[in-house]
Amino acid sequence: MPEAFGNLNKYGVPWLALILSTILPVIVLNVDDSVEGLSHLYAIGVVGAITINVGSCAFARSLPVKRGERITMAVTLTILAAIWITIALTKLQALLFVAVVLALGLGVREYTQRRQRRLAAAPAAPQPPPLRQPCRGRPPRRFSASQIMVAARGWTPRPAVCPGRTRVRGAQLLVLYIREVAVPVDMGANGRMIRKPKLSSLVSKPKPRD
Repeated sequence: MPEAFGNLNKYGVPWLALILSTILPVIVLNVDDSVEGLSHLYAIGVVGAITINVGSCAFARSLPVKRGERITMAVTLTILAAIWITIALTKLQALLFVAVVLALGLGVREYTQRRQRRLAAAPAAPQPPPLRQPCRGRPPRRFSASQIMVAARGWTPRPAVCPGRTRVRGAQLLVLYIREVAVPVDMGANGRMIRKPKLSSLVSKPKPRD
């Protein structure tokens, strides 16, 4: 089935399957609201589900089931399968309902599998070209700068030049952190900025001695 059917809500319930299992009974009730017809649908659905579950457990070699238990489940499978076939032959409306549900489910499953095969067979994304290797017999160029400065503003995940690259180049990494600071300025009554006197003008300078 598509992966969307495996998405769970906060209560641990597959929400898409829950919506479909709610809409489908509403449609069935609008088509056939008789108790007899609904009982036939219920019977063929429940018997078919139990038959599939018992048969899957009886023939699953990976399950740690004893031989006697497998024989018991195989006998139960035979009886339930006979009951299901009897209901299907005598209640054609219930058989049609099961056929429609199985056709829709198997159709969605086939579409999902084909889509997964197409995605798997699709060409991979082009890889970036490899770095140019230095010519043989010529020594590689060394980075001339001994220090590299990188500007960082705010919460930067990492500098543009990683420390490993600077270490390979034998350089020193300097990180310049830029931070915006709001400076209060007295604009005055007329909206013009008032310059405050410098501290050097308020302090008297000592006179030089003779």
